[in-house]
Amino acid sequence: MKKSVVIYSLVPFICLSSFANESVFNKKESSSLVVSSTKKLYDVALKNFRQKNYEKAYEQFNTLFLSSMQDVLYNFYLGRSAYELGKYEFALSAYDRILIVNPNNSRARLEMAQTYFKMKLFTQSLKEFNRVLEDKNLPVVVQKRVNEKVDYIKKLQKKSFFNATAVAGILYDSNINSTPEVDFFYLDNFDNKIQTGEKKSATIYQVVGQLNNTYKYSDNFILNSSATAVLMKYNNHKEKDIHALSLNISPTYLSKEYKLELPILFDKVNLGHESYQNNIYLNPKYTTILNSEVLYTLGLKAGRVSFVKDEERDANIFELQNSAKYASSNYGLFSFGLNLGEERRIRGNRIDVNYKYMNTYLNNVYELSEDYLLQTSLNYKEYLYKDTNASFQSRKRDKKMDASIAIIKPLKKDLHLNLGGSYTKKDSSHASSEYNKHTMKANLIWNVNLD
Repeated sequence: MKKSVVIYSLVPFICLSSFANESVFNKKESSSLVVSSTKKLYDVALKNFRQKNYEKAYEQFNTLFLSSMQDVLYNFYLGRSAYELGKYEFALSAYDRILIVNPNNSRARLEMAQTYFKMKLFTQSLKEFNRVLEDKNLPVVVQKRVNEKVDYIKKLQKKSFFNATAVAGILYDSNINSTPEVDFFYLDNFDNKIQTGEKKSATIYQVVGQLNNTYKYSDNFILNSSATAVLMKYNNHKEKDIHALSLNISPTYLSKEYKLELPILFDKVNLGHESYQNNIYLNPKYTTILNSEVLYTLGLKAGRVSFVKDEERDANIFELQNSAKYASSNYGLFSFGLNLGEERRIRGNRIDVNYKYMNTYLNNVYELSEDYLLQTSLNYKEYLYKDTNASFQSRKRDKKMDASIAIIKPLKKDLHLNLGGSYTKKDSSHASSEYNKHTMKANLIWNVNLD
């Protein structure tokens, strides 16, 4: 009897123990199912990330993150997915959580630095990249890329950039009593002003120096300025020597779709060691990308040409400029241009001042090999004068054609050799204005960034 009572009294405890064992079993089974489900979701999320389905990957890694907020892999891929979607603040938060747990995680810090860079927060980006470089175990390849990024950011943070170009060479001109050939500089209004006397040839020594500066006020607004000096010394013809100085100041606005420039130019020219000509221009330009291969520029040039010893030659210049650059994968870089202009007499009655003109050109730079560039150019210009010439009883019309070819060979990183020649022929309804000539040149060109 007592034995039965004891057995019955133990029944509740036996049942409770069985329930407890069942609960433990179900808990283990449930935990196993959760782990399996989490791993499956992680695999799917990682697959979507690798297949660049970043929206799905972000949602799935965010679900995983909510289940385990300190998990490094969840946070890393959540941050990477957010970065690819442009959710940079969310990406930074994910990387920050990793670095709180492990400040020495260079991969997460590297991603954070890149995210700051994408947000154009260059100071913060530079700080994080430098922290990455403190890792002594960083692979050499990664270290090299990080150093390149650091140098690039430092350049972006710079406000002022200088560049210098110098040219020294010798030129043969078969007809020096015509428009002079000047590299890197255009002596405006010379075309119809210095044709005198019989045809003479000469050797010319040429030196050109140019200093450029770019000052960056912001990512969208910069100031470009340059100074160019030209010296041309004619052998045995001192009266033909040219000394010229050109100054150019150009406020520039940049956007993703276009560029706006407002160059202000001033030229001072001495001919035969005497002051000859002063020019000033305003030349606003609009440049836009038409497609991946074509760049188009529209410009308007307005200014004044003043002659020191002959004020009746003074004129106002107006010019509409159209140009395009086309980059061909097979045939090099092409430049096309069509300019329409007019020179208006300011005072006096000189008939060789008032005229309209049209100028069109085609230039090409083609890479023959890694060591040689071929540069070719064709230029055609027409002048139509407004006044009737009393001697010819007609209005003067000139046609001028130039063709040139040159080979450019790099000698060193900043030094190039330029060998070339050109042919010029000018026809006119008035025979006294006709001429032709050829030139040959050899130049050394040095170009360097002064940073």
